[in-house]
Amino acid sequence: MCLARIYKSVDCKHMWLVLLESCGPGMDLRTCPIFTCDSLWISDSLPDHEVFPTTRSYCPRCLYGHHYDYRYNRIIRRIRTGVRIGLGPGARDPGVDVNMELPSCCFQ
Repeated sequence: MCLARIYKSVDCKHMWLVLLESCGPGMDLRTCPIFTCDSLWISDSLPDHEVFPTTRSYCPRCLYGHHYDYRYNRIIRRIRTGVRIGLGPGARDPGVDVNMELPSCCFQ
């Protein structure tokens, strides 16, 4: 499983995910099934994700606009709680969303 960290700027309020270690050769935030677009599948056996505060000077959105490296950084549009029961974590996969206390993220 890929190892990533969530940062939040105290200045611009953007949140982003940074890939620290990939789960295999050639894997990154674009190819890992855990980090597909519009979903983040987190099991209840995983620890809570700590959000690390930082400044605007490190925000990929403020530094590069939409031209930052999507392989290693992802802007988080929102964090919601719940679990998805179905055939996959994506919004287009058949299933039902249930509101609970498990974190999930929606990436931009």
